[in-house]
Amino acid sequence: GTAVANVAECVIDECVEDCATCSKGTCSKEGQTCHDPNIASSSLSDWICTCPPPSTGTATAQAASPCVVDECKVPDNEKKCADAGQVCVDPNPTLSSRNDWECRCVVPPAIKVKSAVMTPADCEYPGECMTDPEAKKCTDAGHICDDPNTSPGSTGDWVCICTPPSTGANATASSNVMCETDECKVVCPTCAQTATSPANVCEQEGQECEDPDKTAFGDWQCKCPSPWTGTPMTGAPANCSLDECVVQNCPTCAKTTCSDKMQTCDDPNT
Repeated sequence: GTAVANVAECVIDECVEDCATCSKGTCSKEGQTCHDPNIASSSLSDWICTCPPPSTGTATAQAASPCVVDECKVPDNEKKCADAGQVCVDPNPTLSSRNDWECRCVVPPAIKVKSAVMTPADCEYPGECMTDPEAKKCTDAGHICDDPNTSPGSTGDWVCICTPPSTGANATASSNVMCETDECKVVCPTCAQTATSPANVCEQEGQECEDPDKTAFGDWQCKCPSPWTGTPMTGAPANCSLDECVVQNCPTCAKTTCSDKMQTCDDPNT
């Protein structure tokens, strides 16, 4: 700088000139740009190294370190993870580490925290049968809960299924399942036929089996077949009787045999 008949205003750009306090290529050697915000000769050692785009980072009178570039800030990368219901994470955002960004499963409620580099991860989630209080009522009632799609973006699609041998229409999140078990027709621990019995208890005695309440267990009854009579018995064969002198509609009954001869009829063992 020069001045006529006055004190000169001296300037020095420490990014360009060669001096004791100048950058001397410190920034350019690291691929960074140099900027001297105040070139007055009274303002020295204030030059700044700036990281190249898209990285960020600055340092005064020295190379910036580290230069940071969060690859998840790139819209396409972030969107790829978000579309899969996942989050984007750049584990090493330094400029020297590129193409290492990851899509990660959302935690919670992921069962396994998996990740995949530069692509959506294969996530495993417990599903609504484990996380939805309403779905828990299904299992608490002894039914089976099934969530066909356990991803976080799919909600309200779980169904409550009757536990075999019970049957009934599957219930959705907005309805209650009604399960029924005809204990006369299926094999179960409380049924007329169990896994260890060869046949239906009632049928083995030539009796009829009836389940009066298919939503309850252990209430099946054996009933006497017509023309036999007797009180139905719950959980066991009934005591049936047949008075062949009174009943008329059986092959072995007396019918009018005695009365036709003006005799009385007696059945000693009904």
